[in-house]
Amino acid sequence: MSRAVNERNDTGDGKPEARVPDGGASAWLTVLGCFLAFFASFGFVTSYGIFQSYYEKTWPGRNSSDISWIGSLQLWSITGMAIPSVLLNAHIGPHWTLVLGTFFTVLGVMMASLSTRYYQVLLSHGVVTSLGIGLTFMPIIGLPNQWFSKRRGLAVGLAIGGSSVGGVIWPVMVDQLINKDNISYAWTMRAIGFTQLASMTVAIACLRTNTPRNTAVKLSSFPIGSALRRIPILVMAGGLFLHFLGIYVPYFYAPLYGQSLGARPQTAFQLSAVLNASTFFGRFVMGAISDKVGHCNTLILCVAISAVLAFAWQAVSTVAGMFAWVFFYGWFSGASVSLQSPAIVPLVPAPKLTLMGPYIAILCQISSFGSLAGNPIAGALLHESSSASSTGETMFQLKSFHTMMWFTGAVLFGAAIFYQAARHTHTAKVWSKA
Repeated sequence: MSRAVNERNDTGDGKPEARVPDGGASAWLTVLGCFLAFFASFGFVTSYGIFQSYYEKTWPGRNSSDISWIGSLQLWSITGMAIPSVLLNAHIGPHWTLVLGTFFTVLGVMMASLSTRYYQVLLSHGVVTSLGIGLTFMPIIGLPNQWFSKRRGLAVGLAIGGSSVGGVIWPVMVDQLINKDNISYAWTMRAIGFTQLASMTVAIACLRTNTPRNTAVKLSSFPIGSALRRIPILVMAGGLFLHFLGIYVPYFYAPLYGQSLGARPQTAFQLSAVLNASTFFGRFVMGAISDKVGHCNTLILCVAISAVLAFAWQAVSTVAGMFAWVFFYGWFSGASVSLQSPAIVPLVPAPKLTLMGPYIAILCQISSFGSLAGNPIAGALLHESSSASSTGETMFQLKSFHTMMWFTGAVLFGAAIFYQAARHTHTAKVWSKA
């Protein structure tokens, strides 16, 4: 028997805005569908570190910043296509939006399998795949919020947990095919594409909606001006920008750092798998905790701990220590990303279910520039401290990573401060659930 919850607006009239089941077959089927969609899309993005390491060896003449643009375009698309994907979702519904997203995602991966040069991979793996992932993200990030209220943090955490599972499976799959079975890069990418196609097909079949489609939505429907005039929303936007600027730097460069510690390529791939595996448990546990103590409170805690871990990264000097570090960083960083959406919801004015999607889309659009710039900046900082071998291959000493690590910790610490400020503008009570 599912629990029914009435989400009420903030006008004080006492009328229920909409019925939120907070459970039931349709609600949990939707979570499953979102899980599979995140596995095929966001999970593929968070495992980009394995490709960063592979491409660095494939094109030794390219620096880390150049190569990171491929993955950064994917990170940008997740939030940078927020408003276009919401508009498309409003007019044709989440199912057809995901069909389009699946088409471009798989097309880009298949095109990458035919690519051999940097610009070809940038266009296929970077641009085309990013278009598909961008169309996929916004519809699926909003659906669990329609079905859950009291257990919203848990539901969103489980849904986004699909990206954690993807972040484990993709590195293991690539490692098995390329390093152990001696399968070519081309057929490895094709295997990834077929797996994404199967996952997205099942995901689309599982998804359900709890609000009617509003075909009247257009670009002018997004309350950008009024949203940014609300101090809590404006401050939250600053936090999201800094958060995305730094949070994924270790996802891109942890495998490379592992190799600098002396790890074999296979071990570096395992670092990426452990990093992403721990995000699943972190999202599940911290999501459940956030339902008890407040989503924004838990978000601030997770981002602050991620910042501390980023500063402590330079103290890791062994491969074993690196495995421990990526586990804890994945735990708190993964939870912090899944808690963004639930933390935004209390800041949205009434009617919440109507404005929740547009407000989240606006904030995502702003934060996307952090996703786009963060890893190329980190790569540039890393490359400045590197040296070249006699064969022209870029060599990284452990100290080469230090500036990048300080950059990551600083921007994440700034994000935690902005989130705390946004919370304070919403409620000044120190120990309140927020």
